[in-house]
Amino acid sequence: MPRPKKNPKLVRGEHLRVPVSVDEKEFIYEAATAIDGEFAGWARALMLKAAEKWHATRGPRGKKPLAKSNDLRQKEKASA
Repeated sequence: MPRPKKNPKLVRGEHLRVPVSVDEKEFIYEAATAIDGEFAGWARALMLKAAEKWHATRGPRGKKPLAKSNDLRQKEKASA
């Protein structure tokens, strides 16, 4: 009996290719398998976390949010 089909939202059909040297590849695979036991899941989680962090610090169209920066500057001036 075949395995049931995945929910289309969970299908991961796209791939990223990152050029690395042989030494870099071995270095990365060693860490991935020691930490998670599986490279793709480890790399995906790491890259998604980094992307979420980057997006959280950006406003519309990739610009840093100005309101937060200005508020921090005003608070620094007031406390000085």
